[in-house]
Amino acid sequence: MILIFSSSVIEDLQKEINQLRKDLSEKNDERILLQEHLDDVELQLKNALDDQISTMSKYQSLANERDAVIEQQILHSTER
Repeated sequence: MILIFSSSVIEDLQKEINQLRKDLSEKNDERILLQEHLDDVELQLKNALDDQISTMSKYQSLANERDAVIEQQILHSTER
């Protein structure tokens, strides 16, 4: 079976194809921008987590130093 299309139908189909290609390209551009934004957010979250871990480590170190000083003061005051 051979189909014969008029030139106006072919033009309409070509326009539709071109519009679909344009839409696809725009969606792809949007996807790329969203991926870049997601990568930035993930990096910010990783940095925030690293900062939190560092802060907690410093806090724990200071708490240990404080406890050691308090223990020394208690020992020193009981020796008197």
